[in-house]
Amino acid sequence: MKKQSKKLFNRLVYMLTKKPDHYVHIDKPRTLQEHRQVQYNNWCRRNGVYNGSYLPENPDTLKQKGWEETTSPKDLTGKRRDFTRKSSKQMVRYEKKEYKKGRWEDEHYHWYNAKSINERRKKGKNEKYIDRYGNICADGSPQSHLAPKDRKYNFRK
Repeated sequence: MKKQSKKLFNRLVYMLTKKPDHYVHIDKPRTLQEHRQVQYNNWCRRNGVYNGSYLPENPDTLKQKGWEETTSPKDLTGKRRDFTRKSSKQMVRYEKKEYKKGRWEDEHYHWYNAKSINERRKKGKNEKYIDRYGNICADGSPQSHLAPKDRKYNFRK
């Protein structure tokens, strides 16, 4: 009986809410829209749909899933790779594991704010990235570093 009530609740949530645009991590859903976001997040994980803060461990998987690599040809270091999702124009940057400021920094992603490049230049570094919850955060902040597969990134300062 409990399984049927859960299915009924999920259908109700599906009918009364709008589809989320992208993956945004939700710890404890409180509203119907947040429940719908959790449904969408679970669907993304099940089907290997990478968007928003849910990103793969291997960045080549993004290219296989329809993302376009937009890394600048001037970047000869090969430490960073930029990707753009064709359908939603989301942009993420992948950074390889490297030794910075006397310590090793894990491989991670940065999810760009959806504003245009010109708007970002006007606003500065405080609105450059989005955290795993979809909130705007500053460049260099612990929240801007996203671990692959929705794990928590251990940002050491």
